[in-house]
Amino acid sequence: MDPEPAMLAQARLATAERNVGWLFGADSDVGALTAAFGPGRLARGRSRRRCTGWTTTCGTDDASQERYARALEAAGYAVSSTVVEYSALLTADELAGGGFSAMSPEQLPAPAVRPAFTERIRTAVAPHGPLRERVRARLLTGIR
Repeated sequence: MDPEPAMLAQARLATAERNVGWLFGADSDVGALTAAFGPGRLARGRSRRRCTGWTTTCGTDDASQERYARALEAAGYAVSSTVVEYSALLTADELAGGGFSAMSPEQLPAPAVRPAFTERIRTAVAPHGPLRERVRARLLTGIR
């Protein structure tokens, strides 16, 4: 599960197992999925892309990943980790959205001014485009 469609596409390409499904979702959805599907296969993927600058880790740092792995192991899962790397083009809308998603509610611009903020980003990056980002994501998987 991941909140990024591009990450899901890369995860599908990197997964050879036929009995694995990739879902669009956030951390807050994990409990509902576990309740719906019961014990089995549980994975959490997250890229550093949306987590730099405004927040400290977003769960992508080694300490958080180790904490997640210990929690999965304590719940009876056999844990493994896979790294997926790819290059992605970034649009001004994605840059703005990444910024918005990394901001706390107190930092977010009011909804009425977000289009102007996005347009300022578009104007600033246009001479340097297309922008390409190297994404490195670690998938933490638990199998029971």
